[in-house]
Formats: sequence, C-alpha cells, structure tokens
Amino acid sequence: MKNISTHTPVCPDCEGVRISLLKFVKIQEIILRKNDYKGGWKYMSLKQLRQRLKQEVNELSKAIDKITKHTAPDIESECADVANFAMMISDNFNDLHRGIE
Repeated sequence: MKNISTHTPVCPDCEGVRISLLKFVKIQEIILRKNDYKGGWKYMSLKQLRQRLKQEVNELSKAIDKITKHTAPDIESECADVANFAMMISDNFNDLHRGIE
C-alpha cells in the first residue's frame, strides 16, 4: 500500500493503514459491540439500512450544529454511527451480490 502523504502517520505493522483510520475503526467496533444485543444487520434490507443511515446523518448534522466553544457533542461517536451503517449496507450488498442470503 502506497503512502499518500509523507505527513500522514501510518501503522508500520498494519500494511501502512493510517493511524487515524485505526483509531476510528476502534470507535466503530465499540459501538457495534455495544449494540450486539440487537441481533446484527444481516436481517435488515438495504432500504432499511439506508433509512437508518439517513437518520444517523441527521443526528451527526444536529450534533455539528450544537458545537460551541463551551460544549462539544460526541462527534466521533456520531461519525462512527454513520460509517457503521454505510459498512452494513456494503456488507449486505456484497452478500446479495454473491447470492448469499
């Protein structure tokens, strides 16, 4: 994997994956594990997941609007929610595309 920028820190033991991406993925995993009791996303249709993605984007937008110099909502968590639903759509689409149900 080629390093895009010499100023972007990468993990030497992770095939050059950016450190900021690794930190973000850890947040995503924490959120996914916290919601494991819900049964996962394999049972959800792409349309259902798209609707949840839209809801999460709206939550992120509202959190960004609430940022002031005195308060900072959990933007990282909201971003991870958005990314998780995008990942779920990709995962389920890949299963459908391969004929796996």
